[in-house]
Amino acid sequence: MSNAVTFIDPGRSFYMFPCGWWSVFNQALDVFNLRSHGTGHPDRHVVRATPCPEPEVLVFDHRSGSLTGLDLDPVSFTLSHDAMCVGRFEGPDYAPCPHRQRTGAYGMCAECGASLIRHQECIFEPRCEGEVCGEGICTAEHVVYIAYFGPSPKVGMSTASRVDTRVLEQGADAFSILATVPNRYRARRLERTVAETLDVRQGFRSEVLLAMLVEDVDRGSVERAHASLTDRLVTTFGVAPSPLRWIGCALPRLDAVPELVEAPGRHEGGYVGVRGRVLVYDDGALRALKLRDMEGRFLLDVLQ
Repeated sequence: MSNAVTFIDPGRSFYMFPCGWWSVFNQALDVFNLRSHGTGHPDRHVVRATPCPEPEVLVFDHRSGSLTGLDLDPVSFTLSHDAMCVGRFEGPDYAPCPHRQRTGAYGMCAECGASLIRHQECIFEPRCEGEVCGEGICTAEHVVYIAYFGPSPKVGMSTASRVDTRVLEQGADAFSILATVPNRYRARRLERTVAETLDVRQGFRSEVLLAMLVEDVDRGSVERAHASLTDRLVTTFGVAPSPLRWIGCALPRLDAVPELVEAPGRHEGGYVGVRGRVLVYDDGALRALKLRDMEGRFLLDVLQ
């Protein structure tokens, strides 16, 4: 895996563990795992996990200051219970969190998150069209899209430059662009209007998506679903979405539905593949691990 990333050193600092019995209990579990396996140290920090078509997990070593890719074939690592801010990427450069704070709702502390957007809650619920905050992501051109998981549609939004990556992350089979709008606020408003007016989902639970992995995609049924939704969109909003674009992904059809497992703890088995942001491996049974849940945690061992 590629590790062509420049490291920006913001200064060393100690990791400050939060108070509370649950945190202490989790830290004790991490120490137990570390001593049991005895092959690593809790300074190897998962800072990014990206989906197909080229899955990649990037790990920053706080001791050496290096950033490398984690080999996923085979799967063989233990993840900590505690998690820490993933720091920030600025183009090809990476900078770890200068305060080594615990992660918040978005995986980044307020300071590191400000490199993307100062008010992180606006990622999902933008409050203006950019005229108040002036944020680049808020004023960027956005698209509202329809993604298909089999014949089941969902409506979503993304910056126009990132929509292909966005639907890959979600594990869709195909997608279509409904509209291009000038900013994030208008995209979110249109997304919500379509969802509420036409009763179209805005998301799928991971368990539902995993259940779809045992079925071959019937392109005819997806195309019919898209034609039907197109008629409704034209009738209701006077707007027709673009033709379907199909998405390729390396994960084959599975013989059984993978069990969704928690990120903390030991993961070991044969690599099956990645669909969206879910890693599937086989340890005698199929397991599914959310890539997003890896981010911010520490590798307590890597037996490779």
